[in-house]
Amino acid sequence: MQEHDVFEKLMKETGLSKDKLETCVSEKIGEFSGLVSREGALFLIAKDNGVELEGTGFGRIKIGQIKPGMNDVC
Repeated sequence: MQEHDVFEKLMKETGLSKDKLETCVSEKIGEFSGLVSREGALFLIAKDNGVELEGTGFGRIKIGQIKPGMNDVC
């Protein structure tokens, strides 16, 4: 799932408008003094609002799910 898809899912499941969600993302990044990425901010907003992102390919990956050739996993 791409960042855009997560953004759309958050809008749908929380009822937030695009502008309000953008504001929330900016606020969340500011809350962490810029130490969290846009993706991280979306993940935190989803968690705060009870929106499940597991199984979407967005968020954490377990060690057992790592396959040869995967890059930038965390």
